[in-house]
Amino acid sequence: MRSGNATKAKLGLWQCLEQLAREKNPRLVALIEIGDARHLLDVRAALEDLALGVVSKAKVARARKLLAHK
Repeated sequence: MRSGNATKAKLGLWQCLEQLAREKNPRLVALIEIGDARHLLDVRAALEDLALGVVSKAKVARARKLLAHK
């Protein structure tokens, strides 16, 4: 029997991904908030831009800012 509040706290994006990696369950579904998903897509785009394009100080600063975001 549970005591206290039965409501679980929402996991963040990275916690969901870490849990998915640990459990290795192909049927497990992660509910990701829109803001977290957009941030992840922005980070991926910035890193792809650095890897595939010409590197500039502005691109490095943008990627660094996105990666430091919590």
